[in-house]
Amino acid sequence: VAAKPIRVLVVDDQPVIRRGLSIMLAAEADIDIVGQAADGEEAINFARAHQPDVVLMDLQMPKLGGIAATRTITALLPCTQVVVLTTFDTDELVFEAIRAGAQAYLLKDALESEILDTIRGVHRGESRLAPHIARKVMDQFRRMPDGASGASDPLAAKVSHPGDDDAPLGVDTLTARED
Repeated sequence: VAAKPIRVLVVDDQPVIRRGLSIMLAAEADIDIVGQAADGEEAINFARAHQPDVVLMDLQMPKLGGIAATRTITALLPCTQVVVLTTFDTDELVFEAIRAGAQAYLLKDALESEILDTIRGVHRGESRLAPHIARKVMDQFRRMPDGASGASDPLAAKVSHPGDDDAPLGVDTLTARED
């Protein structure tokens, strides 16, 4: 039994880009183009009505941009994955798109094979970032203050107070004045 094709919605305000992406994707046996949208409002309405598996989303569009549309679509349809495909790679847009729920972030100069692999990957539950976008994310993560990431140093996890019998080894307890 063949697997069901991945249902994809293509969202871009430029008709030739939308059409080109749709033709490229439709040529794949495991992908069905279920629709096209020219802006974020159309994308939300179409996604709500047709529940695609993956939305290929541009960011800079009239009426409603891709970040706001991504936030709404991922909130309404948690099983729908969003792949951002844009010409913009500013830190602000990258992080806002990820915070909005995008599972992948690619630039429009990506190879056809990279776009196809990314759509298939996010459909399987993976996250994907263009290599220099991944670098931005890692650099930003490294600049976060300690503890902001939710991870912590095991020795710093316990604050020692006088009288604690189970203070971490090698950590001197502080007096009330030093604390």
